[in-house]
Amino acid sequence: MNWTNIHGLPAPLAAAIRNDSYKKVGWISATSLLQPPQKRVLEARHGAKIVTDVSENIFSLLGQVVHGILERSATANEVPERRLIVTVRGKEISGQADLFESLHASGGLLSDYKTVSVAAFQASDKDSWHQQLNIYAHLFAKHGVEVKQLQIVAIFRDFSKRKARRDKDYPQSGVMLI
Repeated sequence: MNWTNIHGLPAPLAAAIRNDSYKKVGWISATSLLQPPQKRVLEARHGAKIVTDVSENIFSLLGQVVHGILERSATANEVPERRLIVTVRGKEISGQADLFESLHASGGLLSDYKTVSVAAFQASDKDSWHQQLNIYAHLFAKHGVEVKQLQIVAIFRDFSKRKARRDKDYPQSGVMLI
């Protein structure tokens, strides 16, 4: 991918966006598996030609910041950002769960954090979120860890108390558990 900075963002901010620490592991990741196949193929074929402005990835940067803070706050019975790999028909499938919490000896709670706008949350059907968590649960099961519960933690980056008071269909908190 080629980066531009047409809006003149400060150099440290632009560098932080360009230097995403995500590294592909295996043949495909859980999130890539959920993308439309045509998008994956086109990106694989033409990735070097894609041009993106750093200003278009501000929210991705904010999501990384949230994940970093949550990762460093894990307690003794929590495993943050664990990458697991399984081989299916000779291909490695990987996934990195945001947080696994051991609830008791027979299993635990698997959480995925989403930093999202209220409008995107309200418009989304959330099927891909559930599918992603189920892929992670499968990866854990293949590694001998039973997942008893799945949870999405939606963090609204534009939550408004005022809108929440006026609209019962608007999220009533800046964070929602699903």
